[in-house]
Amino acid sequence: MSKIEKLSVADAIAAQHYLDGGLQQDAWTSDRDDDDLVRLLQDILAIFDQRNADRLPTSTLIESLLTVEGQDWSGQYLRDTQKLARLLRPLHIRSKNIRFNDGIAKGFQRRWFEKALKPSSPCKGALG
Repeated sequence: MSKIEKLSVADAIAAQHYLDGGLQQDAWTSDRDDDDLVRLLQDILAIFDQRNADRLPTSTLIESLLTVEGQDWSGQYLRDTQKLARLLRPLHIRSKNIRFNDGIAKGFQRRWFEKALKPSSPCKGALG
């Protein structure tokens, strides 16, 4: 991840905090930093790659994140879907009802995460 790509995520977080009326207490304040958010997005995209998928149910994404080698997404950060939602809130990435082969479930689309890491539009890419 280039310095510009890391800055685009950091700019998006700062812009969202400004729009929210200042810094809010969330999962990233004090305990985590912007590099962790970038790593989370990279790990999520790697999971989409491994599964050759353009969309995944939230439960599958969380289960996969908990098994990523070299990262500790377990513990207090990803015990349930609400924790993941809180981590992704600064980027405006939220699970939505998505149709899968076995029915409809809350999930995520790969393009949402790709857009958040797009360096060409720092705030728009992550907040759009």
